[in-house]
Amino acid sequence: MLLCDPGNRLAPQFKVSGIPYALLVDRSGKIRRAGHPADLTLVSIREALR
Repeated sequence: MLLCDPGNRLAPQFKVSGIPYALLVDRSGKIRRAGHPADLTLVSIREALR
C-alpha cells in the first residue's frame, strides 16, 4: 500500500526521518521494520515476520 501524507500528520507518529520511507507492518498492526525501502529485502522481510 502507498500512503501520502501531504499535511505531515502521520510522519511524526511513525518517526519518519526522510523520504522515501517504508514500514513493514504485520497482520496484527505491529511495525516490524522501518526505514528506507531499499533495506527491505526479501530476506529481511522474512526474518522480520517470523
